[in-house]
Amino acid sequence: MRLNQVLYACTLVLFTAAGYAAPKEKDLVCHVDSETGNINLIVVSKKANHLGNPAHSYDGISDFQPELVEATGDSTEDSNGDGIDDGCEPSQGCPCWAKMELFSVTADNNHSAFSCSTAFPFPEGAVIRAAVIQNYTTAQPASIEGGFGAVRASSPDGLGYCNTRDIPPNFLDITDEEAVACIDQIVARCAAIGDPIVLSNQSLAY
Repeated sequence: MRLNQVLYACTLVLFTAAGYAAPKEKDLVCHVDSETGNINLIVVSKKANHLGNPAHSYDGISDFQPELVEATGDSTEDSNGDGIDDGCEPSQGCPCWAKMELFSVTADNNHSAFSCSTAFPFPEGAVIRAAVIQNYTTAQPASIEGGFGAVRASSPDGLGYCNTRDIPPNFLDITDEEAVACIDQIVARCAAIGDPIVLSNQSLAY
């Protein structure tokens, strides 16, 4: 009888311990399919080798966390059919490019002579540019996007502009508010790759 009581007590302790075991920590990750370029919102262990893994990349974009592009991280639906889950869609204040396209400029390929801290004078404008630029006539590696730039309007009621290799003929007129949104995205990406844009280190090299 006493043996049965001991066994019952041990079993109860084991079940209780299991019930209070700390849950495994999880992360939301926007996973980039290396073959299709589709981006799917997934839940992974914090120990999973997703972020920074070159095997999880397409056209210069690799796995990222939703908050990095100010995405909601709350839906695995692809409501507009663009191959990107709604929870990974970046907030879009800049009409000139998808925010994640800026990820194609990295610390390794950043153009040291004309990009971020060495480019257009901030806060009137900003530029981020890869050292190797893919253009309309030359077949360069698909992972190199080229450059992105935006300039604010010269007057309150005027227009600013942005430019990237995807906008023929190179420039797109935008409102001052849109230009500010584009510039903010460039500033954030430059800081992320270790070449921050600040007023004190502008070279006016344009």
